[in-house]
Amino acid sequence: MWKQENSDSRILVLIPAYEPGERLLLLIDGLRERTDYGIVLVDDGSGGACAGIFEKAAEKGCAVLKHEKNRGKGAALKTGFCWIQENRRGTEVIVTADCDGQHTVKDIVCVAESVRPGSRELVLGSRTFQGEVPKKSRIGNMISRKMFALFTGVEVWDTQTGLRGFPSVLLPWLLSIPGDRFEYEQNMLFDCRRQGCEIREIPIETVYENENRGTHFHPIRDSLLVAMCFLRFSAVSLFCAVLDFFLVGVFYNLTSNLLLAVVGTRVCTAGTQYLCNHFLVFHEERQGMRSSSWRYALLAGVLLAFNYLILHFFTAVLGMSLFAAKLLTELILFVWSFGLQKTFVFTGRYQYNR
Repeated sequence: MWKQENSDSRILVLIPAYEPGERLLLLIDGLRERTDYGIVLVDDGSGGACAGIFEKAAEKGCAVLKHEKNRGKGAALKTGFCWIQENRRGTEVIVTADCDGQHTVKDIVCVAESVRPGSRELVLGSRTFQGEVPKKSRIGNMISRKMFALFTGVEVWDTQTGLRGFPSVLLPWLLSIPGDRFEYEQNMLFDCRRQGCEIREIPIETVYENENRGTHFHPIRDSLLVAMCFLRFSAVSLFCAVLDFFLVGVFYNLTSNLLLAVVGTRVCTAGTQYLCNHFLVFHEERQGMRSSSWRYALLAGVLLAFNYLILHFFTAVLGMSLFAAKLLTELILFVWSFGLQKTFVFTGRYQYNR
């Protein structure tokens, strides 16, 4: 059953809720006392035990949307975004918040007022992680933050925050982002750069009720989803590196010419690495091969030049063996190659959850 609130406010607060407690009602009361914001709840299959919570929320004027079974936070957010797009066309700003008491009314208002209607900007309420913070939350955020910076070159202090503000013009994009569970919010940040959306952070209070035991989010486990792309890239790179080592030795023994050996090896391995990265690492669509193939060829040429120059320096100037020089060269170029392929070659939408 779908219940609708009567507010015509230009700002809506969207709260996905799975098995919420009384803190959700306290948050609603606080928002009602301090703001005229509309409030939309999505019951993500919480079951009969929580029916009373949602009934009280509806009595307080909230719109309550219901999933018959648990579908995940991402699915709940998209259900809310879809309803807002279809039923609240006058909305200018949407703020998402969690139902477990982690976000204060003051911080929700601060994020809402920081959003510029009509802009292509995502506002994050970023926790400072100072004071008493559960170890798993601190470690999980650190892993997620470092991985995001590695993949995108963009520093975001709190990649896991659920307190986010959006102008309503971003609703079609928000509905197109893949992912139905916690990875949806991570995919959102990844997709910002590709869609030309800016990310702006404002500091908020770090609140953990009861050591955060009520959360259904597992910071370390869910943060490691971010690393899957990098691990696949590493596996492909390791395979191609073994092939590279074998072929460069063969070509060098045949020609006694370092340049011919490096070029011959790259010609043989580049195609294999491109196809593996295209389909297995970055999950690009087949129709995107034409555009990504020429970018990969350009990058391969640049890497080839650097590969030869670094190898020549190590062997001719420093007197290193070819094996040691090749190993060190590949390590130097590895992370650089990953970053450029992620941001320059394979630019279609990437999904964490594959």
